[in-house]
Amino acid sequence: MAEYVVIRLGRNHDQTVEWIVADDNGTRHGALSTGTLAEAAAAIKGLPVILLLPATETLTTTVNLPIRGGARLNAALPYALEEQVAVDVESMHFAAGDKRDSGLRPVAAVARAELDRWLEQLEEAGIQAWKVVPENYGLARIPGTMSVLVDDDCIYFNDGEDTEFVMQGATPSDALVAAGQLSDRAEDDAPPEQAGHLVVYCSAEDEARLSHDWIALRHELHSVDINLLPDGALPRLAVTVASGQGVNLLQGRYGPKADYGSWLRPWSKAAILLLGLAIVGYAAKGVDYYRLTQEEAALRAQFTEEYSLVRPGDTRNVADPVAAVNSIKRS
Repeated sequence: MAEYVVIRLGRNHDQTVEWIVADDNGTRHGALSTGTLAEAAAAIKGLPVILLLPATETLTTTVNLPIRGGARLNAALPYALEEQVAVDVESMHFAAGDKRDSGLRPVAAVARAELDRWLEQLEEAGIQAWKVVPENYGLARIPGTMSVLVDDDCIYFNDGEDTEFVMQGATPSDALVAAGQLSDRAEDDAPPEQAGHLVVYCSAEDEARLSHDWIALRHELHSVDINLLPDGALPRLAVTVASGQGVNLLQGRYGPKADYGSWLRPWSKAAILLLGLAIVGYAAKGVDYYRLTQEEAALRAQFTEEYSLVRPGDTRNVADPVAAVNSIKRS
């Protein structure tokens, strides 16, 4: 079981942040904390960090591209989503997740300038993020069930399959209409017993504020199950992303750099020993070469002395002793 510190950034870069500890089994540990990034850094205590970006600053969608992944996929994403982005795609950073059962691949996008600014703030606080995920991925997808999370003026929605988005200044009914979940039923005149199921997560204040909307939805849908969030949205979002859900934006140019030093560190002692053996081996060969060179010089001097006794008049330096001996034999 792995534990993570999940930090949720505010929509304003100057706002305080929230954090909580959750594990990969989808269980929260400890209480929700609020403070500055520096205070969050002091509470990390060596645990990996998952950073949740504001959903209003990110785009989450799906694509169907016949590319397995890697650099080719990252290069194709801006062109595949060009029509969905209102700004220049060159200013955006795109990241993709694993293919879903439907064959579609989830994609998250964020402005590079904003992502750079958030990462700089983390670095200044001494925090190294293990994952950076848009916060609306924290609303778990339940097959066959629509899910809504109400957080102040934001509505997070997913249909349990491939449609997921966030709306600001809207109601849950607006989100279902935008997703085509209510308008389609109105056109087909579907009776309530054939309508879908909706799971809602909200605070007690939002439940009371949207009471008329719940009544309207219960007339349209088969069931509306409201779950109150006494500690706000982060505990619900944290347990989902800690279990591995969501697209990690730390890919491509923002991906982890290869730390060759850490790879080689366990082999450092063996490498030192191997280097020492190589140096000793070359030193021994050098000593042997010097000794043999000296012996050769001594033998050559001895041969030259003996040769001068056989042929006193020949004072030349004998370069080939074997040839000189054969010449003496022939004469």
